Amino acid sequence: MKILSDIKLAAMFLRSSLYLDLHRPGPTVLLAGDGRSGTTWLSKVINHDESFRYIFEPFFGEKVPLFEKFTPHPYLRPEEHAPEFERCCRELFQGRIRGLWPDVHNRKRLPTNRRLIKAIRANFCLAWLRRRFPELKIVFLIRNPYAVANSKRRFGWKSSVDHLLDQPRLMEDHLGPHAAMLHKASTPYERYILQWCAINHVALRQLGRDEIFIAFYEDFCTQPETKIPQLFSYLGIPYDQAVLRKTTRPSPTCKKHSAIKTGENLVDSWKKHTSEDELLRAQPILEAFGLDRLYDDAGMPGQDAPQKMQVHLP
Repeated sequence: MKILSDIKLAAMFLRSSLYLDLHRPGPTVLLAGDGRSGTTWLSKVINHDESFRYIFEPFFGEKVPLFEKFTPHPYLRPEEHAPEFERCCRELFQGRIRGLWPDVHNRKRLPTNRRLIKAIRANFCLAWLRRRFPELKIVFLIRNPYAVANSKRRFGWKSSVDHLLDQPRLMEDHLGPHAAMLHKASTPYERYILQWCAINHVALRQLGRDEIFIAFYEDFCTQPETKIPQLFSYLGIPYDQAVLRKTTRPSPTCKKHSAIKTGENLVDSWKKHTSEDELLRAQPILEAFGLDRLYDDAGMPGQDAPQKMQVHLP
């Protein structure tokens, strides 16, 4: 079995790594968001014609040597001087990175655009990246917190919040008022909700709509013919209605119980798998972060939610 596994990995590497990454006209795109928020799915929509070189989770230091020396989910203040991290990011954004992990889903041999980078571990340094690399096109994807928590639980994701508590500057700048809540969280579900709150709180607090494109997973599911052209316009890439077919196809990271494979509703299937007790435990957490108003009672993003949140976030 080990030999077969090694052969499969070698074949995947050969298939994904045979490409030329040249400087081409067009944007380098960073697609960020919480895990299980639909970032892999949306990356397939953006790269529907495979015109980008697709770089998968390069900030995962356990898999990518370029970032192995850095803390997982690093927080950097926007004005912070971090020359080594900046050097590594520059290598990434210029395409000087190769490997089985970052290239595993790349299919383009000669990209006609630059790069599409999908990352769930860069959320706490987006403002820093925006300052250091203003040419980046940053898309920040948000999904209903209950849907994210449910998906993480079903996929067996770690629920630890230690990566938040272990970063003094992150706590000092953004999460200090919620330290007691982070320490006292007694269930994995509560910790999943806290992870979601921390990620979205920091991003929305630091960045405005004029700096990044704030996108909602639910909007792309229910209004793809409107929302996808808006996204493509921001990215400066042509839109073709054929891209709509990609919205009904599962991403490479989907499992057999994902809603898109089981035929469940993509927006509210989480309701069938979330108890009343879990909802009651989550609500005070969302309220404490001021994020309870981001979604309405139907579980959909509110009208102009990001702009309102950036005004009222504590």
